[in-house]
Amino acid sequence: MGPMTRKAEHGVLAVLAIVLLFAINIIAAALFSNFRIDLTEEGLFTISEGTRNILEDLQDPIEIKLYFSRKHGTPYASFLRYGKRIRELLEEYESLSGGHLKLTTIDPQPFTETEDEAMRYGLKGPDIGGGTRLFLGLVASDATDRESVIADFPEARERFLEYDLTKTIYSLNVAQRPKLSLLSSLPLQFGPGGPLAMIQGRGQPYFLYQQLDQFFDLHDLGADFTKIPEDTDVLLVAHPPALSDGQLYLIDQFVMAGGRAILLVDPFSEAAVVAVATAANIGAPSPIPEASDLSRLTEAWGLKLHPGKVVVDFRLAQEVDMGGAGPRGVRDYLPWLAVSREFINRDDIATGSLNQINLASSGAFELVAGTGTEVTPLLTSSTDSSLISSSEVRGDPDPDILMRLATIDDQAYILFARISGPARSAFGETPPEGSDVERHLSSAKGSINVIVGADVDLFDDRFWVEFGEAHGQRYAAPFADNGAFLIGAIDHFAGSTDLIQLRSRGISHRPFDRVEALKRKAEARFLAEAQALQNKVRATEARLEQLQGAGATGSDILNPAQETEIRAFQAELLETRRALRGVQRNLRSDIERLGARLAFLNIAGVPILLGLGTLANAWWRRRRRG
Repeated sequence: MGPMTRKAEHGVLAVLAIVLLFAINIIAAALFSNFRIDLTEEGLFTISEGTRNILEDLQDPIEIKLYFSRKHGTPYASFLRYGKRIRELLEEYESLSGGHLKLTTIDPQPFTETEDEAMRYGLKGPDIGGGTRLFLGLVASDATDRESVIADFPEARERFLEYDLTKTIYSLNVAQRPKLSLLSSLPLQFGPGGPLAMIQGRGQPYFLYQQLDQFFDLHDLGADFTKIPEDTDVLLVAHPPALSDGQLYLIDQFVMAGGRAILLVDPFSEAAVVAVATAANIGAPSPIPEASDLSRLTEAWGLKLHPGKVVVDFRLAQEVDMGGAGPRGVRDYLPWLAVSREFINRDDIATGSLNQINLASSGAFELVAGTGTEVTPLLTSSTDSSLISSSEVRGDPDPDILMRLATIDDQAYILFARISGPARSAFGETPPEGSDVERHLSSAKGSINVIVGADVDLFDDRFWVEFGEAHGQRYAAPFADNGAFLIGAIDHFAGSTDLIQLRSRGISHRPFDRVEALKRKAEARFLAEAQALQNKVRATEARLEQLQGAGATGSDILNPAQETEIRAFQAELLETRRALRGVQRNLRSDIERLGARLAFLNIAGVPILLGLGTLANAWWRRRRRG
């Protein structure tokens, strides 16, 4: 009777446990529907502090209409999930806005006024047959009937969902955009081919330029500018043309008067080279300089560009596809840097939330003593780097040649930096002759605040953003934080800091650091061994050709010793080629072994831990009964 009673008790307890589980789920669903725990390392699914600040600072009402084809989207699980996530995120926005944000969710039905309204706003969606479209877009409007439309939410941009939503609200909340004055020799507003390519429909503005134009009141300074507009909030100089002393003086005095400036130069601009070549191909030569330098100014403020030098970095090198099959098709290209979090200043507001900045043939700055300013590095190289002449990176050099050419200086080079504190004019006590100034400033009014960089190729689309098309609409998906860095820094200088952290959210690139280290180690070993074996192959083939040539004309007959030597060299050649293939096969052996260990841990690790836990629990219970 005893054992039967115990079984019955266990059965009742099991039923009660199941009932309790369902009850807890029902209660939790009712009370905690919006409660989430974000366990991702970067908090990718947690609303950022910047978004919260923007929502809390809303002054005027903003209405958001979310067009979400929920009914007809039910058979499409991915579409339905994404639409629900957008709606839930906007509901959370609404609750944080203090009543200033009103959300209305609309499910457009075919052949109705709501569908006509969605299409009138330009919202797009796939046709699933029978004239039915799946809509997932929104229209935001303020009290003055200004509107901002997101025609579609491609799933490829899901990582940037919070950014897209908050940007839309922010653009309506700002009465007047900050004024950005831009000076550049690059055809940023037209694309690499310049204005002629754009007229022919073969070019479009750099994506980062489009973002600048969207967020700021952008004013382009011509190469012959004679003044900087007085209402300029931020001055951006990116790869300037050759400037006169008078033009340099205008920049100097803008900074001395308290103006915020971002100065980007480059000892070898990949973007400039491409722009010149593209323009030449369509018969529109473009006089864009290959290099730029503003050390005439920055040297007086604490930094000087290493002239004619670019940084190569064994640790931060970007991978490039050289074509061909096998592991040798993808190579590390030392002058192109993927500056990761470890080498980005986490304490500066302009870079604190960034994950990766991609640069190409970047220069480096050296410190100038005695200026009295404070120089704060923002981006640096690793210590596995050195400087080489910019002439070595012209003409698409072979990555292996650069790897053999480069050395390691055990020094971290400054790529981008902030200059702040008291500063003196680069022109001392006397302005250049002919300058039209009411009052010369020989020193700054208070502290200067300038960001300088040794690379302008962060503008180049190919280094940080990919483009795609969904439902006939082109979209951009950044894979690096180049845009987040520059726009966030301008936001900061213009007085807005709320979007700085937000713009880099969703970049969830998570490099496998140990795998990368193993790959680089194997690559270095492969290069050394392969080079030695290839040299031996060439030497053996040359000796064979020499020996075999002795009897080729018939004038000489090979003696037995020569024949024996030929056979020995042939055997050596075969053995050397076999060893070379072995080195190539072993290139990824360490990575494959690591992958096998990880696979074992993923497949067997949890069952083993559960088994050990079960055994430990049984032992503990037996010990208690004993």
